Amino acid sequence: MISKTEILKFFIISLVILNTSLGCSQDVTAKTSPEIKLSKTDSILNKLNEKTAQLISYQCRLEYLFSQPLFDSKTLRKGSLYYKKDSDNSVLRMNFNTIKQDDEPEEKQKSS
Repeated sequence: MISKTEILKFFIISLVILNTSLGCSQDVTAKTSPEIKLSKTDSILNKLNEKTAQLISYQCRLEYLFSQPLFDSKTLRKGSLYYKKDSDNSVLRMNFNTIKQDDEPEEKQKSS
């Protein structure tokens, strides 16, 4: 089971990468030495850390595809992700509004 902290880290990193320029104009290729790759990665992670520390709130649309290859089954859920941070804590909420299983039509998620 994935913890809320892991989900939060994943989404914040994804959102920051998509919405900010990290200033990485050079391509790191296979010819680059491991030391240079590591320092480049550290630089990117430091910039990412600085940007996420400034993040106070965020809202986005979310699509979550759960695949079970053993059963040849896929479930697609669509909804919204909300993130808010204040001086004491942070909150992450995901609301899935629709669900689509395999080849069935997409239907509204039943609220609990």
